[in-house]
Amino acid sequence: MLDDNPYQPPTSGVVTAPAANGKFIEGGRSVPAGNFVGWITSAWALFMQSPVIWIVNAVIFMVIMVVLQLVPIIGGIIGALLAPVMIGSLMLGCRAQEDGRALEVGDLFTAFQGKVAPLVIVGALNLAASLAVAIVIGIVVAIVVGASGAMGMLTGGADAMAGLIGTLGIAAVLLALLFFVLMLLFFMAFWYAAPLVALQDVSPINAIGMSFKACIKNIVPFILYSIACVILFVLGALPLFLGLLVVVPLLLISTYTSFKDIFITE
Repeated sequence: MLDDNPYQPPTSGVVTAPAANGKFIEGGRSVPAGNFVGWITSAWALFMQSPVIWIVNAVIFMVIMVVLQLVPIIGGIIGALLAPVMIGSLMLGCRAQEDGRALEVGDLFTAFQGKVAPLVIVGALNLAASLAVAIVIGIVVAIVVGASGAMGMLTGGADAMAGLIGTLGIAAVLLALLFFVLMLLFFMAFWYAAPLVALQDVSPINAIGMSFKACIKNIVPFILYSIACVILFVLGALPLFLGLLVVVPLLLISTYTSFKDIFITE
């Protein structure tokens, strides 16, 4: 039969990036709520394979981001554009570790070779979405408290803000809830965008959509994971912030391990 002809050329023109040790699930799958624990423990196992290199890469990443923030206006923009590129690079580093290669300091910049353009687009979309969220919140605050009240919050310091919150009562609670919901939607849309682009060559727009859908499917484990991340970050900050040298790379790696659990099947 023709299908058994070993000399028959391939008929598909579609080239798919290799999945991370398994088959890629477009849009992700729903996983049990308790899986968030495995995301963190699996991340710890990867971290312990090259702890020093992970710490060095995390420090370099944080230093670059902090230095860029010190540059007025343009520094923050450049940082927002470059962050997904370096995060995507670290995701590639995680996959290289699972494939048996030792992590290197240069793995922080791997995605600059061939994947920089789509990852920078992810950063630009992230920046635009952040601005949109800020505008929406600003408009709602201005409507609820009035223009003068909003200016008072900005210029009057903590005492003025506390007094205004006390005056607003339930409205302040609703504003806080709105802020939480908008930020949650924002994080869900971009949490897996960089890994999807870097690891699976998904286009930036599709990656954002897939990330959002995957997080919606896994809203309970995602929220539990977010709480665990906050707890780990707080604990890491307690001993003179030195614990963050471990916590930051651990959380970065857990983005990869959770990505694998949701988007990759054996």
